[in-house]
Amino acid sequence: MRINSNLIAMNTYIDYKKNTAMLTSSVQKLSSGCAINSAADDAAGLAISEKMRAQIRGLDVAKSNAQGAVSLLQTADGSLGSINEILQRMRELAVQSSSGTNDDKTDRSALQDEYSQLQAEIDDIANTTTYNAKNLLDGSISAAKERLSDTGELNDGVTDTLDSTLINNYKTGSSYGLVIQIGANQGDEKTISLGRTDIANLGLSGSDVSTQEGASSSIGALDTALEQVSSQRSYLGAQITSFEDIANTDTQALSAAESRIIDVDIAKEMIKFTNAAVLQQVDIAIMAHANAVPETVLTLISSYRSA
Repeated sequence: MRINSNLIAMNTYIDYKKNTAMLTSSVQKLSSGCAINSAADDAAGLAISEKMRAQIRGLDVAKSNAQGAVSLLQTADGSLGSINEILQRMRELAVQSSSGTNDDKTDRSALQDEYSQLQAEIDDIANTTTYNAKNLLDGSISAAKERLSDTGELNDGVTDTLDSTLINNYKTGSSYGLVIQIGANQGDEKTISLGRTDIANLGLSGSDVSTQEGASSSIGALDTALEQVSSQRSYLGAQITSFEDIANTDTQALSAAESRIIDVDIAKEMIKFTNAAVLQQVDIAIMAHANAVPETVLTLISSYRSA
């Protein structure tokens, strides 16, 4: 029988600390709902779950980016729809002016006044259609470019003072369209290109209906312009559909995979919690009993004195 070293109490105390740590861990997991609250819980699981979380959150933001792109494209399509209606009215005026029953001084002059006003309106739409301070129809976000020489000379022979980076971008054919981040990773991008849609770019700069010959020629030019606008609107429609599909991407499978790693199984953890709590109570009872063992020495000593 030893007094200085109560081995029973010491061994029980070791088990008590282990069970208390298990109980503390279970309480933390149950209260947070997470199976991994620190790297010590599961180092590999934590690394995997953080990568998955980065993907999920990145995809959520990318979906928001796609929704913004849809809004931008719908704004551009709305303006092109207005331009299309104006071109249809201009064609009506051209057809009307092509008839020999009209007089140049009165009839065609009035038709030309409206025609010119419609031309100005198209230019106004092209120059003022914006989304979040970005002009959509002035060609500033067009991916179409002319090839440059090393000096920055355009194919029209006019030399502009351009920096080397701009020249190299033109020479390599890199896109100047509007780049939309549509994924969680680097390089997950999609480029939007919107051409310039003013009167000059539509080939209607010299178009007029002030004469019968001019009106007849304008009909063909307007047909070409209508085809150009319709083609651009078809492109926008395809892009809108594409971005809507991206915006509707379901991340549920990835979230479920992360949940299996990071979320705690409540039923399983409650079993561990109950087990640890019972063992802790048992350890306390055993330590109380073990701490009472040395007191028997006093009884032995008292019996010796009595003898």
